[in-house]
Amino acid sequence: MSIEYKINVLAELKEKGYNTTRLRNEKLISESAIHRLRHNKSVSYEILSKLCNLLECDIGDILEFSDFGKVANYDVIRLKLPKGKKSVIRYDALKRDESIDEFINRIIDEAMERDKGKDK
Repeated sequence: MSIEYKINVLAELKEKGYNTTRLRNEKLISESAIHRLRHNKSVSYEILSKLCNLLECDIGDILEFSDFGKVANYDVIRLKLPKGKKSVIRYDALKRDESIDEFINRIIDEAMERDKGKDK
């Protein structure tokens, strides 16, 4: 099992207005950390904390445990939600003792089953 980035961190930072020039000039993240992120290498907890602050997210939005054999059996979809909706989904998933992935997959399966045979 390994830990991998779920997102392209530098692309997300750029989307938030933090291009690499700004990160360097404002000394938000070091050149070596930018290089490590660019090449999907690990960074320190201090850098991860800064990334979470800059991206206004949790560490679980940036990193995930990965088992290569397991991951190869899945397609990954990146989903953008209105601010605050992830917390609502997480809460509903926890009430049902499900992970967010399990919760969303179940809802999609139920909707697809319900809509079978319906003409659109």
